[in-house]
Amino acid sequence: MAELAHNIVLSTPDPDPLPAEVWSVYSQYPYYHKISGPLAENIHDTIALQDFMEYLKKKHSLDSHHSNNISLEGLQLFLRHLSPSHQATMVKLLHGWAPTNAFLHKQGRNVSPLCSRCCTAQEDSSHFFSCSAQDAIDARLKLVYSFLDSMITQHTPIHILAVFEYKLCGVLCLPYNRRYLPTTKLDY
Repeated sequence: MAELAHNIVLSTPDPDPLPAEVWSVYSQYPYYHKISGPLAENIHDTIALQDFMEYLKKKHSLDSHHSNNISLEGLQLFLRHLSPSHQATMVKLLHGWAPTNAFLHKQGRNVSPLCSRCCTAQEDSSHFFSCSAQDAIDARLKLVYSFLDSMITQHTPIHILAVFEYKLCGVLCLPYNRRYLPTTKLDY
């Protein structure tokens, strides 16, 4: 019974402590229930998840469709496998807290909000991934093809590489070099 309760996140509306349990944690949100399973995740999911989702919706102007399709488990799994410094960088990027010139200028820590490469637009998170200065384009191209080449070493099929190349070049405002052309035509 204890193992079954451990695997079930929320218990029945009338929870009772099990004989093998030394202690139990109860919550009244969203209704009265006993929290079981991995304690930290369940407390977060039970108590803070709704507030967190509302924060994300407001922060990133998400509609219900997009907020309902966020895979928090997938995001947590992805972040868990990164080093702490990479985790911090990814979270900053996701929330728009990247130390761009515009963000630092807003905080009073930088003289100008302009991009130091093109000097024509504010360097915010979106400009960082689309700056038209040639050295910025070259840096993004180098990173994209380094990533795609590393996928080759993992035996990724050429069709998947072709789709990644096409999509990444579009999103990052890069010239599409068609380096990974499959032998058959795909619609993507």
